[in-house]
Amino acid sequence: MPKNANGRLISQGERGTTIIFENPYLLMVRLNPENTTILFFDLEAYVPEPLRRRPRIASLAANPHLPGVSLIGGVFSVCNPFHIGDPDLDHHWIWETDSERDLLISIYSIFREGWKSLAGKKRDEADLILAGIGISTFDIPFLYTRALIHSIAPAEDIYETFCCCRVLDLASAGIGYIRERHPIPHPITHNDLVKRFIGEEKKPGGSTVWDMMDHGDTNSIKSRTGEEVRQIIAIYQAMITENGSVPPRHDGTAESR
Repeated sequence: MPKNANGRLISQGERGTTIIFENPYLLMVRLNPENTTILFFDLEAYVPEPLRRRPRIASLAANPHLPGVSLIGGVFSVCNPFHIGDPDLDHHWIWETDSERDLLISIYSIFREGWKSLAGKKRDEADLILAGIGISTFDIPFLYTRALIHSIAPAEDIYETFCCCRVLDLASAGIGYIRERHPIPHPITHNDLVKRFIGEEKKPGGSTVWDMMDHGDTNSIKSRTGEEVRQIIAIYQAMITENGSVPPRHDGTAESR
């Protein structure tokens, strides 16, 4: 039986062409309010002083393959996106573990637990959702690479855990909201997203995380990163409100107004 360009099986008869089956891999994702998990997070990495002089924005200067570059830690919040409420922030830092490898293992377990929360989900229901700012270009590739370097799990498991999630990078999701900033579409900065969706509040400033690490100011790193994740969640919620999203029915589809 022939297929059309979308992979659908078709039946041709006297009354014309009829679609009788649709490839399940092409179905739209169904967001089940009772079985959807989102992981908000933000990572911090250390870059030694000589590498800080390269013409890169701070996050893209942290090449995980270069000597001296390492994971400092991060803040994570796992919740149901339909019922976020006041989510807990889970801190994981290098100074609280024995090694970078142990730190990576503890973070890896957060992602694994996120996947486990979706056990029994149907094929068309959402996979684990990751949300943050710039996570598609820094956080996820960095985690994946450092995890491989330290061999914290089989390579295929590391890939499935970190790289098979649905990525919601707010730096890209926000492009349509701040189009006047650039003549062409371009990822939006954390500060611009905060200004657009939260108000006059700004991304935590002060010294860079690298300088804080050099001076042993770990409390400031924890406070700064925790505040950034709080802002990420607030931006996400503001986007939902501004989009006029309606409460879902129990079957995961939107109710009509």
